[in-house]
Amino acid sequence: MDLLPGDRRSRCRDIMHPIALWVKDDGELSILHRCEKCGTVKSNRILPDDSEPLISELAARPALAVGLA
Repeated sequence: MDLLPGDRRSRCRDIMHPIALWVKDDGELSILHRCEKCGTVKSNRILPDDSEPLISELAARPALAVGLA
């Protein structure tokens, strides 16, 4: 369940923040989210109603900057 439309929650039920884009083996782009409380990272498919400016911002972030490389 989302706290606010579009946010994501983890098992610990805290807020998930978008941190980076991930290209799956099949070429599909996903948004990686990290839990604010426990640090869990999960991916979610990019959907037509996702924010294009946010997706562009995430694409510009190096993986190292968010601790993924």
